[in-house]
Amino acid sequence: MTSETFPHDCARPLIALFVCSLGCGSAHAADTKLVCLLEDSVTHAQRVMEVVFNERAQYVTVNGKTAIADISNTRITFRVELSAGAPLDFAVDRASGAINILSTNSSAKTKLIYTGQCKATDPS
Repeated sequence: MTSETFPHDCARPLIALFVCSLGCGSAHAADTKLVCLLEDSVTHAQRVMEVVFNERAQYVTVNGKTAIADISNTRITFRVELSAGAPLDFAVDRASGAINILSTNSSAKTKLIYTGQCKATDPS
């Protein structure tokens, strides 16, 4: 069976888990919202962050900032500058929902700043 026999949003099985469970063919079917519970790697303070991604267009939106993303069947990776001069690298494992957020300083040293867990929710 080829992908032409399925609606565009349901062409791949993993997409069915994230997109079609939210309503295949709906106006928002291309967008998937993840709600992520994050923990600061130093202070262990917790916060919630929403990540909306569009697999077909290969972009994500976090805190009102949109960025190009590399979205595969297994991972979502992207870089977003949430505050002036502080780009953050995000990596979400699609199977487990695990998220890591890293910061790279001016001397190219990478530091894990948040870890957490994401869950797909209705994007509306």
